Amino acid sequence: MIMSKHTLLIHIGIRKTGSSALQAFLYENMEKLEEYGWCYPDFSQKLFGIPSVAQRGINGGVFYKERGNLDTESENWIKGWELILKLLENKNVIISEERISIWNTSELLAAAKEKYDNIKVIIYLRRQDRAVESIWNQMVKNPVGCHQTFREFIHWNDGKECAPYHYKKQLDEISEIIGKENLIVRVYEKSQLSGGCTESDFLSVLGIEPDWKEWNRNRDINLRLDINYLEIKRILNSLQLIEGNETVLQQYWTVFGELSHIFGDLKEEKGYFTFEERKEFLEQFVFENELLAKEYLLREDGILFFDDVKDIPIYVNPCTPFEEEMIRSLGVLICRQGKEIQRLINRENNLAEKLLQNNVPKGKKIILFGAGQKCIDLLFTLKLPIVLIADNDKEKDGKSLKGIPIIYAKDIKDWSDFFVIITCVESKEIENQLENEGLKKEFGYVLAKEYFACY
Repeated sequence: MIMSKHTLLIHIGIRKTGSSALQAFLYENMEKLEEYGWCYPDFSQKLFGIPSVAQRGINGGVFYKERGNLDTESENWIKGWELILKLLENKNVIISEERISIWNTSELLAAAKEKYDNIKVIIYLRRQDRAVESIWNQMVKNPVGCHQTFREFIHWNDGKECAPYHYKKQLDEISEIIGKENLIVRVYEKSQLSGGCTESDFLSVLGIEPDWKEWNRNRDINLRLDINYLEIKRILNSLQLIEGNETVLQQYWTVFGELSHIFGDLKEEKGYFTFEERKEFLEQFVFENELLAKEYLLREDGILFFDDVKDIPIYVNPCTPFEEEMIRSLGVLICRQGKEIQRLINRENNLAEKLLQNNVPKGKKIILFGAGQKCIDLLFTLKLPIVLIADNDKEKDGKSLKGIPIIYAKDIKDWSDFFVIITCVESKEIENQLENEGLKKEFGYVLAKEYFACY
């Protein structure tokens, strides 16, 4: 175990406590955090040279593989800790990983404690009824979404989804490993968050009182759905039971968010429990919540959550069985049309590939120009022998996409060795850049938007 004065702060992101937004905030303010002696490591492929290390494409832990199996012998784990311990020599380090709250929490913390002595853990707790409602809501919204009603979900899980919300047991296990004095418990209620939001509250734990003019405020990275559109999405999710529909449905899931923001009501608060159901559900947590408040927050009154248990208007499914079947019928037609469109796109892409392959001058190497989203989309469809990706953003230099290295375009000295496919939709500036290097359109470079149907 390495001894040091610097702190390793591990944020355990219990589901639906703003973890994704907090991680995005920390990632976007890495340089600002450094000014206060805190480092949020960039666990990126550029640093590791291995795949699947970044959480959700933003940041996060490198500790897990399939479904949360902890592997302390893996390359991810070894290289991750090499970086963490190196950084801890000079600064405090923050690790934020949502999956720690779901899988192997105690096992991971015990393994971390063997590596380093000065570990603190911060955890946010949300009132259990609101947490479970939010989990079901998120599961319906997911691209591959849940099609059960809220009551079916609660009954089917038979309390399984509630198990992580017996907070006292989880906190006891954590404090046994790191010591109760090293466990920071925060309550995910606006009235109990310093500054009224998770980002501000987290900074207060770090001893930072932010001037918000100097910090990048967080964008809302979670899709929000009006409750009616959520119900339509839930009904359409059932079409995933028909083979081949899953991929098509994933392509349309953001449509519901767009419709919600245009036509929906995102301000009205509604719940899925009746008032009596809500009180009955919370009853199972009353005793342990009281013990938790007294033991971990030193509240003599034993009150953990301040918000009243309100009689929130319950969402009542407005659809008749006939209307539900009508939504499914239209959904099936959309899926079949989507499959046919995808078949035509694939055929056109194959023809474009063959055409390009035949037109590439002998001895030229194929590279893509522009390492953006369109480049990623093309890499999932192209079967051309691409050797390199060029980009005018120097920050992308040294990284890779699907194993293909990215190079800063201005570091390429001789473009005559390459045949370039420009992936960007707005391509004029890059065209001029390549023309100045002596390349001619259709002979030295082409525009992907003129060849591929995915544009």
